Amino acid sequence: MDVARERPEPGHTSGRCRGCDDGIEGTALTCDERGRVWRYRFSGTPEDRAATRIPGGFQPVENPPPDGLSLSGFHGGWNGADALDLEVEFYWRRGASAISSTADPDTKGFVPLPLRRGTHGDFQARCQRIRGPAIPEVVP
Repeated sequence: MDVARERPEPGHTSGRCRGCDDGIEGTALTCDERGRVWRYRFSGTPEDRAATRIPGGFQPVENPPPDGLSLSGFHGGWNGADALDLEVEFYWRRGASAISSTADPDTKGFVPLPLRRGTHGDFQARCQRIRGPAIPEVVP
């Protein structure tokens, strides 16, 4: 996952953390085994000033969203340096429907997704290793 944080509009305040001025907002990229790159908007509101507890959600940028496994929500926190220790949840998108089930291993709950500081080039290299050399990249 490649994450780019954006600053919210001035004056945006959080209802959860006394003294916290900003939520977090930005764009996240993921890639699948076929080399497709998916773009999401994300937002969340830290529950404390150190951002050690951040719940939030993802929204696909593409409209209508593509069918398939899609990011839904996240929680976790910042380690104060160069890492986000997150857990994310997924759902299946089929047309206008969002489907999840505790019986489905892909959507049954949150899964760990630790993120470390890197570059967009690092993201591209990891996507290349996932997909292998034979499948061309498709960017929606």
